[in-house]
Amino acid sequence: MVMLLKDMSRSIDFQAAALFVEKQTRVFTYAKIKNFNAISLRRKKRLEVLEQLSGQSPVFSKRCNDIVLFLLTTRYTVRSFGIRRNEKIACYVTVRGDKAMQLLERGLKVKEYELLRNFSDTGCFGFGIQEHIDLGIKYDPSTGIYGMDLYVVLERPGYCVGRRRRCKSRVGIQHRVTKENAMKWFEVKYEGVILNKSSNIA
Repeated sequence: MVMLLKDMSRSIDFQAAALFVEKQTRVFTYAKIKNFNAISLRRKKRLEVLEQLSGQSPVFSKRCNDIVLFLLTTRYTVRSFGIRRNEKIACYVTVRGDKAMQLLERGLKVKEYELLRNFSDTGCFGFGIQEHIDLGIKYDPSTGIYGMDLYVVLERPGYCVGRRRRCKSRVGIQHRVTKENAMKWFEVKYEGVILNKSSNIA
């Protein structure tokens, strides 16, 4: 989930929540297959769940253009699990705009607006949902219940200079989003609570 924040400079008073204006939001939702029996059928059902959540078509890929954190295909053949090398076992969807903010709101509501202190140095954080029906989707016995992960990446306007093909450049140190910025954004915008890693949250 990538959020571009307008006027998010070092001089901003973080208590003024009105200054946090999302220009563009990309929500990265990732669902993996934990039970590898009848893998093609389960893969299809996960696609349906993500499509219901986002209203978009999920995709399979070895890497994500936004966040390269994991492989979505198997690297080795494991006969005991019934999987073959390069078999697709996970899917993801990237949501933008208001739909992304709504999805994040629903996800944080499930977590009761409590997250661990596992924010990265670049302003990224994520959390898992054990049951997708907690996000407001009606339970379907033919589909079952699946878990998924949501990932958030905070950015300031201008981060595209590091990703574009032509005239690529680096984002200045003063312009980068830090771990403290991301934690403060979460606390101010959602009135969230950040717990220590030793704490237990659902």
